[in-house]
Amino acid sequence: MIDIHTHILPCIDDGAGSADVSLKMLKIQAEQGVKTVVFTPHYYGKKYSPERFLEVRKTAFEKIQKDAERLGLEFRMGAEIYFSAEKIASNRALCSLAIEGTKYVLIELPLQSVWSNALWNRLSDFICESGYTPIIAHVDRYAEIHKNPRYLSMLADMGCLLQVNTASFLQQKERKLVLRMLKKGLVHCLGTDSHNLSNRAPDYATAKAFFGEIGETARFEKIQENMQWILNGQIVTVGEYSPIKKFMGMYY
Repeated sequence: MIDIHTHILPCIDDGAGSADVSLKMLKIQAEQGVKTVVFTPHYYGKKYSPERFLEVRKTAFEKIQKDAERLGLEFRMGAEIYFSAEKIASNRALCSLAIEGTKYVLIELPLQSVWSNALWNRLSDFICESGYTPIIAHVDRYAEIHKNPRYLSMLADMGCLLQVNTASFLQQKERKLVLRMLKKGLVHCLGTDSHNLSNRAPDYATAKAFFGEIGETARFEKIQENMQWILNGQIVTVGEYSPIKKFMGMYY
């Protein structure tokens, strides 16, 4: 299994607060059957330039590298890049934060605020100018998508891949949306988005078991294949999907 979205590196964002916590989180991943972990600390653009961020990320990894490698996991570097209407860095600079060895970037959109036309234009500009493919982080968490799931179609039509958090298949609030996304062909990547050992600990195995319980093992394996292709630098497309509609609080 591949975890494409984590906050496990120590002392770099709101994720693991120490090297000890990082290693315990990685041990959980290994025990659950995860083989590859992509480190994606937050990049907001105001604290660090992309160049400085890469230096800080390297230092964070070095704190755990020797002990982490003993767990037998494969690691890739990346970042969760926050996108708003404001251009925080050049498109070329942001490409340096792509998942290591690929032309895929993990992008976080505003969680609660309205998605303005300026934001959509900013995202479109990045795609057109860079040629890189956005993976939209934790699409199950955005207030705008819960209000209006047509935004999923808009993102997919732009060529963006959609990542869902494993925990959302286990939580009542998000489950209705992500199950409909799964049935409609709108889940391309999975990640734990793990931050700590308590309320946001990595839990991949339970989500995998849930896929089996609902008869979606083949879809689970297809999502894993998508992520392996991403890490291989191969082309992963949105593929065929059906739009999701919302009526009276239900997703169709």
